[in-house]
Amino acid sequence: MNTAIIPYLLGLLLIGGVILPGSAQESAGSRSEPSFTNHLPLTGRVTDGERKLEKCTITVYRGNELVEQVSTDRAGKFRVGVELGDLHTVEFTAEGYMHKRVVVDTRADLPDEPLQFAPIMLDVSLIDRDRYEGADTDILDMPFAMVQFDEKSRSFVQDHDYSANMMRTHGALLLMAGRVGKN
Repeated sequence: MNTAIIPYLLGLLLIGGVILPGSAQESAGSRSEPSFTNHLPLTGRVTDGERKLEKCTITVYRGNELVEQVSTDRAGKFRVGVELGDLHTVEFTAEGYMHKRVVVDTRADLPDEPLQFAPIMLDVSLIDRDRYEGADTDILDMPFAMVQFDEKSRSFVQDHDYSANMMRTHGALLLMAGRVGKN
């Protein structure tokens, strides 16, 4: 196995998907924060596996409707919220890198009273598009991860089996591209 690929495989996407009980409000200095009541906040950082990616675009869709678009700050950090009761796609894009998508399914049987959730932390690692040269990347249009409500824990969590399968797929594509590049 090409050992140069290992850091990329390990850093494809890490999501800490367990929601902790309590308030989702975070202080951001003098900047006014949006209210995340009846929203699921998503925060995190985008890197290339080593460096923080400033000005990475995070686009939030509800169904096929564009809801919000933000850019990462100088530290590669972002914060968005998705409404409860809908299916959302969060897309991460940066010039020169392969995009990644995360599906966040907030359709769940939740109480009617206003709710606040602690943020889901999404640490996303984008890979240079050139690393995939020679490989069929159509499968990368699929979401890399899925977050959904778990009745047992009464929280929103990542589907770790799905993410593990997508990590294997990304790894296989990188290996395939590496082999094509040697021929």
